[in-house]
Amino acid sequence: MENKTTIRPLNGYLLVAKESVSTESGIIVSGGTNDGRAEVIAVGEPITIDYNTGSKMYSPVKEGDKVIIKLGTGQIVEKSENSTMLIGFHDVIAIIN
Repeated sequence: MENKTTIRPLNGYLLVAKESVSTESGIIVSGGTNDGRAEVIAVGEPITIDYNTGSKMYSPVKEGDKVIIKLGTGQIVEKSENSTMLIGFHDVIAIIN
């Protein structure tokens, strides 16, 4: 029987896959490019930012969104053709339409 690990981001975090690209000669550069492009795979629950008022910070993105994230951020959880990473809501700097 095969064990399959499921990663579910906690409050305030996103699971993203950095996009891989190929060079002109067809070589695949794993883990994405230096421009921080990624696709959102899973979204954690909102963060409570004020326990007195119950104010919450919700994710600025949803599953499937293409985003640009801050460079040098996040925790790699799976190294493959598309590196999978956990990042904070605040690490998303743009949504790609």
